[in-house]
Amino acid sequence: MRIVHTSDWHLGKTMSDYSLLEDQIYFLNHFAEEMRQQRPDVIIIAGDFYDRSVPAAQVVEVANQILDTLVGSLKIPVIITAGNHDSKERLSFAYKMMEKSGLYLVGSNYQPIPKITLYDDNGAVHFYPLPYMNRYDIKSVYPQQHFSKEEDAFLFWTQQLREQLNPNERNVLIAHGFFSLSGNLEKSDGTQVGGSQLVSLAEFSNFDYIALGHIHKARTVGLPQARYSGSPLKYSVSESSHKKVYYLVELTEKGNLNIQEHVIKPLRDVRIVSGVFADIKRREYHENQNFDDYVFISLHDREPVPDVMSRLKPLFPNILGIQFPEYGSSIFQNQETLKSLQNKSISDLFYDFYRLSTGEPLTPIQEKIIQEMTAQFE
Repeated sequence: MRIVHTSDWHLGKTMSDYSLLEDQIYFLNHFAEEMRQQRPDVIIIAGDFYDRSVPAAQVVEVANQILDTLVGSLKIPVIITAGNHDSKERLSFAYKMMEKSGLYLVGSNYQPIPKITLYDDNGAVHFYPLPYMNRYDIKSVYPQQHFSKEEDAFLFWTQQLREQLNPNERNVLIAHGFFSLSGNLEKSDGTQVGGSQLVSLAEFSNFDYIALGHIHKARTVGLPQARYSGSPLKYSVSESSHKKVYYLVELTEKGNLNIQEHVIKPLRDVRIVSGVFADIKRREYHENQNFDDYVFISLHDREPVPDVMSRLKPLFPNILGIQFPEYGSSIFQNQETLKSLQNKSISDLFYDFYRLSTGEPLTPIQEKIIQEMTAQFE
């Protein structure tokens, strides 16, 4: 069975003041054409399909078009699990009807964990898609249980699945979160994840493939069959050095696995440009570079450069920001963002701050508490 593994599309994503929807549509069009040529048996999108729990109407239409192409026109089954950026309930709307056409949307915490079975010449392949669930989400389903860390909750949640798994058949696990075999896991920005946030995959080594999402850099996680596919595009300056890919996984007979990386070429790259202002402002300094790329400038002048952002903007229309290593400071292209903040309510500002700090949306209970607290100031 030929499986395409991708994740973290973050449809509707913005970077600084720039909407990335045009870049995402470019990727999706090329992705659809490659799927037309490769004809995989199934496509896995392992969480964070959308960037926001309530995506804009234009973003939903883009999602509708790519899914209609993949599932409707190409007749390729697609399995999508909810990530921490998705709304579980909205993503899984009408999921039973969608399954009839080959689109499997897994958002809510179904019990037992759903099993999607597809067939090839070697028999059945069972897919177990898990929506993103932190330990507090799992505790809300099992209020009598106490979990001190993510691993305890995840193992409790998946205990029945692991006990009933037939090791003689081909099985694929799909999950979104921080996973490792042992030790720490490095995030895309270079920071380490460990302790109570990390879930070990030691109990899942009998799965034939483990398709992971949440980390934006493609990598193997302890087991040769456990992979983060990473995001298809660079979504921050910290990802500027990443090679963006999706995986084509071939499962033939039990125990036989082949994984190929397919490199994704973006409409615009994300780059860091270093040098002094006198050099950077000259087009000749940037040989064979795309000036429409999203560029972050590392400016090494020893003297302050006045009005530097507006002077570089004509050369780099998608400039993200400027760092001054000599002074330990930065400025960012965020004038439109600052204007938009003036129109936001206090509760909306707190919501944005919470998501930026934790990478997770507020729960309905948390939203209610914040609304009650901020109502007197609105």
